[in-house]
Amino acid sequence: MIVGDVDPSSALDAVERHFGPIPAGPLPRRTYTREPDQLGERRVTVAREGTTAYLQLAYHAPALDDPAFFPMVVLDAVLTGAKGLNLWASFRTSPPQRSSRLYRGLVEQGLASSVEGSMLPTRDPFLYSVSVTATEGVTLEALEARALEEMEAIRCRGVSRTEVERARNQLRARLVFENDSVTNIGHQIGYFETIASWQVYETLLARVQAVTEEDVSAAAARYLVATNRTVGRFEPQASGGDAPAVSAGR
Repeated sequence: MIVGDVDPSSALDAVERHFGPIPAGPLPRRTYTREPDQLGERRVTVAREGTTAYLQLAYHAPALDDPAFFPMVVLDAVLTGAKGLNLWASFRTSPPQRSSRLYRGLVEQGLASSVEGSMLPTRDPFLYSVSVTATEGVTLEALEARALEEMEAIRCRGVSRTEVERARNQLRARLVFENDSVTNIGHQIGYFETIASWQVYETLLARVQAVTEEDVSAAAARYLVATNRTVGRFEPQASGGDAPAVSAGR
């Protein structure tokens, strides 16, 4: 990727000079597989030496080219704060969270010390995940019950217009902030070319702004269902105890 205040002609001449002599190789064949629909909630518990209990909720989520992708991005901003869409820079600074659903429902209530969400732009369907770190003295049972209560509330009752407007504004600010260097711009153009097209990068802001309250509520109702969910729990054990244990349920 070449980004910045360059002369196009001289830049392309340099590309040809340095890379032109390298013989072209066969392009790898892209394979497309679709994971089967999940038919029931899955659970995995890891118990090993540690000090902090940890909960993760993962939901099957749409790919970048799915109409539900950007509503899911806004939904994540409502739940955990706006992160932006730059894998190079989005997670280096904390999102604005104090008005988000899960921050108010878990952190402000003393159940969790932190909450994070992740909705990544991908070529194929991937996951939307919510990660929660328990406050000392809070059981995973209590933390999970409250987290699932919050997710169920937004699934059943949707989001408000105010929440969507705030989330869109926060995402717009993040997208602008993430364009503040040629490194970020080059990374984004290159990344989106690998999963769709570099031209998608130019449409991100418009697609976020086009998301409505109804779009977000519909995405929550569709994806935040129990049968679409895997619950992961880390249960810390005191040092010197039994060997690490892992259990899973379907």
